[in-house]
Amino acid sequence: MYTVTGGGNSGTNLNRERAVWNGQNPYGGTACGVVSTACKSYLDPTKFSTNPSYTVNLPLSYGNVVKGSFVGPQYTDWDVSVMRYFPVDEGLQFQFRAEYFNVLNHTNFGVPGVTFGGGFGQIVSTAEARIIQFALKLRR
Repeated sequence: MYTVTGGGNSGTNLNRERAVWNGQNPYGGTACGVVSTACKSYLDPTKFSTNPSYTVNLPLSYGNVVKGSFVGPQYTDWDVSVMRYFPVDEGLQFQFRAEYFNVLNHTNFGVPGVTFGGGFGQIVSTAEARIIQFALKLRR
C-alpha cells in the first residue's frame, strides 16, 4: 500500500505532505509519456495535484490523500524445491537439492513513483527473474 505525497509545498520542506486527489480512478494514464519498454505507467498524474503553497495568511494544506490508500502491482512468486538422496555406503549418502525461486518467471513490477512531480506514477524497475540454485551435501 502506498501514499501519494505532494512534494513538500506546504512550507515544511520535509517532502511528506500528501497530494490532492480528485477522486477519479487513479490507475493507468500516461505517466511514461512516449511508449517505452523501460517504463510502465501505473498512476495517472492528471488525477492528482500538489498542495497549495504555504502563505502567511492561509493555514497549512496537507492534501486529501489518506495514508496507504493506493495499492501497487500484484506480486506473484512460486518457489519449488526438489531433493533426492543417493546412498554411497552404509550410513553415508549424498543429498542433491535443486531450488527454483519464481519458477514460472512471472514479471513482478517495482514500486511506482509516489511523490508528485518528476517520475510520478512510473514504474521503472522489476523484481528479480527466475533464480535456480543447486546443492550437493554429503550426509553421514
